[in-house]
Amino acid sequence: MPDDVAGLRVYVDRGVADKLAMSPGTRRMQQLVDEQDVIATLEPKLAALPRPLPAVLEKLTGRPVMTLMFGAFLESVRRIWGVPWSAAREREFRAILALMRVSSRLVPERCA
Repeated sequence: MPDDVAGLRVYVDRGVADKLAMSPGTRRMQQLVDEQDVIATLEPKLAALPRPLPAVLEKLTGRPVMTLMFGAFLESVRRIWGVPWSAAREREFRAILALMRVSSRLVPERCA
């Protein structure tokens, strides 16, 4: 194990570059990520909401959740998975993170 953060970064980068590849396990993981239904995790609470509100919420949350998830991946991982990523998507990712940082400061301590 590397002795410092810089060494750890080199170690991880080398491992990703030399050893990371698509496999049946990673394909299954990708399938699970692709099929993830953010709204379904909130059921049955959302079932009580008037229709079409759950569908609207899914449209509003789907892209930001996917952007956060894939934005946290290394570019090499996105490339292996075939996830399209652009400068605009990276800006979107950074903006969502900034919004989360600011909004987390507004949440009372007892609710965090």
